[in-house]
Parts: sequence; structure tokens; C-alpha cells
Amino acid sequence: NSQIIFTMIFLIFWSVLYTIVNLACNFKSLSTKDANDVKNRIVSIVHGIASFWFASYEYLPYPVFK
Repeated sequence: NSQIIFTMIFLIFWSVLYTIVNLACNFKSLSTKDANDVKNRIVSIVHGIASFWFASYEYLPYPVFK
């Protein structure tokens, strides 16, 4: 049940991120194809960093100081 909720939250987050990047980034010096490629790369980089962080949070324990 919690995995479904997390999946929905991240789906919404990804959609909002894509929309923000698509509206905020205007590359007038690039062709439409190249501008869309850059926008998709920005979203992919953010997605990769977030995925790495969440994976490391799940599988690598935090140090415990006594």
C-alpha cells in the first residue's frame, strides 16, 4: 500500500518537474528538436540523481554515533 502511494507521489513529482522545465527553459538559439533534447536531459539528470539518492537511502545505512 505504501509503495503505491510513493509511486503516485513520484509520478506527480516527475510530471510537475517536466512541466516546469518545459515552460521555464526556452532555447531560442537551438532548433526545436535540440531544445526538446536538452529539456529531456535536464529532467533525466534530476531523475537519476533523485533515484540514486533514494536507492542509497534504502540500501546504505546511516552511521550511528554513540
